[in-house]
Order: sequence, then structure tokens, then C-alpha cells
Amino acid sequence: MLHELQRKQASILLDRKLDHFAIASNVAILADERQPTLDACRAYLEAWLRPLADQTGEVRIHAEKRMTEKAYVGKSRKTLPVSAFQRDKTWHKLFDAASNYQTVLATIFPKDAEYPIAGVGLQIGMERHPEQWQEHYEQQLANTLSTMRGRPFERAPVINTVHLFNWVLNHADCYGYLGTSIGDMKDRIDDFAARHPVLQAWHSQCAWQPLFDHADDYHRTVYEEHSVLNWFRGILQTDSGLDASKMSLQWCRNVLRMVTPHMWICRALLEQVDRTALEAVAQVTETNDVFKIALNEGQRLDDLELALLPVLPVESARVHSVG
Repeated sequence: MLHELQRKQASILLDRKLDHFAIASNVAILADERQPTLDACRAYLEAWLRPLADQTGEVRIHAEKRMTEKAYVGKSRKTLPVSAFQRDKTWHKLFDAASNYQTVLATIFPKDAEYPIAGVGLQIGMERHPEQWQEHYEQQLANTLSTMRGRPFERAPVINTVHLFNWVLNHADCYGYLGTSIGDMKDRIDDFAARHPVLQAWHSQCAWQPLFDHADDYHRTVYEEHSVLNWFRGILQTDSGLDASKMSLQWCRNVLRMVTPHMWICRALLEQVDRTALEAVAQVTETNDVFKIALNEGQRLDDLELALLPVLPVESARVHSVG
């Protein structure tokens, strides 16, 4: 464990992804309520992409269905003009629960562009266990959280979440093409979080393009990559790792996936931190039982992390005992 900690500390000094404002992105995490959740996600993405109706270029879509019991993953790709893709039946099908898509990614290429300047997506947690093993995995996750936090957690049913996101290269030309801005992106995530029961949501500016778990691999946020948790092995002797559970409702209600100066958290997360300490470094505003956290001017992100320590992706019980 000490060796891993030292290795992680050394890598953080070399990795500046959190400090390099290359990509502006919004992410919202919600419990998977099937069609109502997909409808809300589609409305959010279409509103942000609407200015593309007056542009030239193309949208490249990559979609993956849920893995079958025989480990088959149906994949589809399609390229559509940015001016008309929202009217295409392919786009509509992506947000139909009956289509059974687990990952939907769309990247935006202006005319003659060599690389995408923006993108959107939604990904649904993949965690599914045979019925005879369900209780085992639920208890294992509860035991993991209990060890991390130093207090008991009750076993909870495995419920997946939906991770919704949009991103754009942090450059004036890209904002102009999309008809957006930093302020507009913050307003949009604020509006979405205020109207929908998000578990977590945030606006970030760093060298990270949002991508979460799909059939080919598990993916972590740039913030989680710096955590000293061992995502492959987990933290328990009998644990098979943490990657498989980090898109579950139980995990997202108890562990932050990102910390930024502009974020939202559900009540379950807020109640685990010292609100007085949090309000000493950030403005906390409640809307429909979800809480916006905005870092106060003059405060550092380090100060916000300390206030949110009880819900960070670390073994906070050990950090407290050492402190």
C-alpha cells in the first residue's frame, strides 16, 4: 500500500491534466429510470446541439448495445450532416429504451476538420449479476463503503445510473461553431440539475474528454485516476475490484466521481459532509433537494477537497485517522 501511494504521488506531479484547461465539459449522473431518464437526456443534448442546424459538417455516431449473455455487443456507426441529424430516425432510436443501448457517443466535425471539436454522449451502468450472486455483490459493495468510511453501510439493490455529458474544445472558434460559451454551459448544467434528480453533476475545464464504462473497457474520470484507491483490486481481501460498481446508484450516492469549482450533489452526499466547513469555502444553494456547490472567490480547490473529504474516492477513514 505504501509503495502504491508513493507511486501515485509521483505520477500526480507529472500529470497536469487537471490543470490544463483544454476541454470544457458538463456531466450529470442520474438513476436509471429507463424512458423518462432517456427523454430528459435527449432534450438536454438536443437543446445544446440546436445551433448546428445552421452549420456545415458532420456528426459521427457510435453506439453500443448491452452485452448479451453470450458476451456479444451489438455496435453501430453512422455519419450524418450536422444540419439534419436530429431529424434522422437513427438519432431518435438511440434514445428509445426498447433499443437497449448502453453507450451512445456523437462527435462533431466541422467541414474539412481533421478531428472532432465537440461531442455528446450518455452511458448506462453495465453492472448485472446472476440472481444467485446478486446478494453477494450487494454485500461486497456495502462492505467496501463501510471500510472506506469507517462506519456501517447497509446492503442496497444494484441499480445502474445514466451518465450524461457534452464537451467542446476550449477555444473561441469551437464555441462559435457550437453557439455556446463557458457561461452558457454552466447555465445549462445548472438548469438540468435544478429540474432533474441528479446524484452528481459538474462543469469542468481540464484535459479530459468524458468517457465512462462500456463493453471494451472501464473508464475513470481524470480526478479518479489520481485517487490512491486500487480500482482493479479494490480494498478488501475478497474484493474483485471497484471498477464494476462505480456506475451503480449505491456508489454514486456515496462517492464523488469528480471535484470541480462548479458542481452539484444530492442530499445523500451532502449529509455525509460537515456543511459548516463546506460553506466556509463554497456557496451552497439548494434546489429541489439537490445542492449546487460553487467555490468562493479566493478559495483553492484544495480547500474544497478537504471540506468534501468524507465523500471523496479515497479511504477517508484512514485519512482521518492519520490526521
